[in-house]
Amino acid sequence: MKSKSGIFRNIKSVILRGISYKIHWRKPRTTKTGAAYGLCDPPFKKNKKITIDVNTPEEELLDTIIHESLHGCYWHLNEDEVTTGSKDISHLLWRCGYRRIENPED
Repeated sequence: MKSKSGIFRNIKSVILRGISYKIHWRKPRTTKTGAAYGLCDPPFKKNKKITIDVNTPEEELLDTIIHESLHGCYWHLNEDEVTTGSKDISHLLWRCGYRRIENPED
């Protein structure tokens, strides 16, 4: 079985609402609020990136990818709004059977 970081290594960037972000699949730096599963740079920052910890448990990883993507799409939303939205969406997708696959194709 491949490591999670190996599975995601081919996903290096994403465009969210017309803005390009590099994706880093590693543990993000600690923030002022403590450890995080993911971080998203503001859309106005040069060399923007989204960092996601691939060692996060599967269901939480799905939530983190959605959460950080929502930040990238809707930077103006506060953290509570993004958290509520990402948890609701990830819970629905999880209930629908969405899971990471072993060898994703583009």
